[in-house]
Amino acid sequence: MRENRMKRIRRCGMVAALSAAVACSAAAPAFAAGNDFGDAQLMHKGKTYTGTLKDMEGAQYYRFKTDSTKGMKYRLTGSNSRSNAPAGAWALSVQIWDKANSESVKVFHANKNSSNYVTLSNLKPSKTYYVIVQSEGGTRNYYNEKYAIRYTASAVKPSTGKIRSLKSGSRKLTVTYRKASYGERYQISYKKKGTSSWKTVQNGKKLTKTISHLKKGKKYYVRVRAQRKVSGVWYSGKWSAVKSVKVR
Repeated sequence: MRENRMKRIRRCGMVAALSAAVACSAAAPAFAAGNDFGDAQLMHKGKTYTGTLKDMEGAQYYRFKTDSTKGMKYRLTGSNSRSNAPAGAWALSVQIWDKANSESVKVFHANKNSSNYVTLSNLKPSKTYYVIVQSEGGTRNYYNEKYAIRYTASAVKPSTGKIRSLKSGSRKLTVTYRKASYGERYQISYKKKGTSSWKTVQNGKKLTKTISHLKKGKKYYVRVRAQRKVSGVWYSGKWSAVKSVKVR
């Protein structure tokens, strides 16, 4: 009986310890910033992370990983409140690092009770970057500063379309254009002089297009643009300058 009683005591102790661990885990903050590069908190796109900077000497560390898709741009936003910094003074410093203890990519600042952001379009795909949040005050010591940071990502649009040549033929025209950065397919838009509506045709990856069955002796206007597809969404570059030709 003594052995059974001891087993029950050990079992109760284990249950109590497990319950305490679960309670502590539930009470822990969802997003705790790290104190160094080694324990930098992983950020997720679109989520806001908050914290308090006790003084200028302390900094809080985060990290995020870029998408595997090439041609993405990242917007990092930082804001602060409850700072003892004077109005109009820089109160928050946000640094983006290429790798731990190596190279600073960008630094931006936010004034007291305000926000600021930076857009980065030259980051490498599938790479980890670090974010350091710190009080900004020069020789002053701004403390008890609450901050919030977040980042978002979006696709870089293809470069502006550019027509190389536009030639006329018998009731037709042929347009040739340059390859656009991040261009995956191309659209050609044209209209006859005196009309307001454009007709648009797809041309895939080809860099030349002949449009037939046009009105003889009429003047036509032509423009082109590139498009790319990211996560199921098509992004369009700007239309090229409009060029015109008279069909024979």
